[in-house]
Amino acid sequence: MPEELSSPPSIVRFVYDKSDEYTMSFINGIIGGFNAQGELICNFYFESMEMPKEQEGRIEGTELKVDDIPKPMVFKRDIKCGIIMTPQQIYAVRGWLDDKITEFEKKFKMNK
Repeated sequence: MPEELSSPPSIVRFVYDKSDEYTMSFINGIIGGFNAQGELICNFYFESMEMPKEQEGRIEGTELKVDDIPKPMVFKRDIKCGIIMTPQQIYAVRGWLDDKITEFEKKFKMNK
């Protein structure tokens, strides 16, 4: 057996390459849960108020008056992406997020 394989390496290097399909999306919510295999499914969405399909306006003198037609408040949730994580990955992501929260609090002098 070659010597370099007989003991764990002392240095590991990671190289990051972005996929051609890589995109960034703003999200402000998440919904999901566990599947039958115990993996966590996370669907990230962007929530916004639904835009009206059309409006009517009338001219009164020199002003344009646009009538809002009363309707229930509707929010659209556009699912941007989904991920699936194993329990081990959930713990690793939680640790990373905890570190980022601490960094944020120190950098921006925020208190819990």
